[in-house]
Amino acid sequence: MSEPTHQELQKIEDSVPAAQQEEKKPFELRAGPSMAVLAIFIGLQFAVSTATSFLLSFSIALYKGWQGHDIQHPDITLEITQVVMAPATFAGVLFAGLLTLVLAKCWFRDQLTNREMDGGSWTLGSIKQVTAGLFLGASLSIFYLIVSSLLAPPNIDMGPLAEMAITPGYSQVLWVIMAVLIAPPVEELLFRGVLFAGFCRSWGALWAGTLSTTLFVLLHLPEMIHFLPAVFFLTIMATSALLFRLKAKAIGPAIAVHLGY
Repeated sequence: MSEPTHQELQKIEDSVPAAQQEEKKPFELRAGPSMAVLAIFIGLQFAVSTATSFLLSFSIALYKGWQGHDIQHPDITLEITQVVMAPATFAGVLFAGLLTLVLAKCWFRDQLTNREMDGGSWTLGSIKQVTAGLFLGASLSIFYLIVSSLLAPPNIDMGPLAEMAITPGYSQVLWVIMAVLIAPPVEELLFRGVLFAGFCRSWGALWAGTLSTTLFVLLHLPEMIHFLPAVFFLTIMATSALLFRLKAKAIGPAIAVHLGY
């Protein structure tokens, strides 16, 4: 049996990287895969929060029972629920956000650092642009606080995050961490980055901006349904973050707008 020629060996060597490259080819950043990332984010958040709530509730109930408390009493049940709500919510937001962003990076790779309109724009941007975004977000927040102080009814119902914000102790600390360190980068990288870019490639910039902003507001609606001006201001914030992202060709200023707000 004759040995392979040099030309045949070269063809084999050339074909191996091509096959590996084809096997590891990332998803194209379009509407379908972008929506899949959002669905995974929502599903993970629910799953992690539910699992954390169950484990903490079970552990606290065992401890209360060991101390002789009636764990079926409504007051004890309410106490356990109040104790576990904040850490369960925090765990869901933290782990779902981190895992989803890692998944998006694996799926889309260099498409996320593309600074064109239909790219993810996962770059910081200039300090000037980031500072301007932070100032605008803070200004919107101050304006909203003034409006809410004048229009909000005294006994308004609150969502779980608002309850965390006004509950002293560890609940308030976890809320601050979520509001300042987790939500702005995670949600901007997802909504103004992955979703907008995917929608833009599939349907154009106008539909991309409209749909990504609408989805962003809808996911926050349970927190704001009892005070409609909050919906208006959140829409303004999301639109401003998108405009900053497009003008700067970077996600950093959009994160700054969200952070300031």
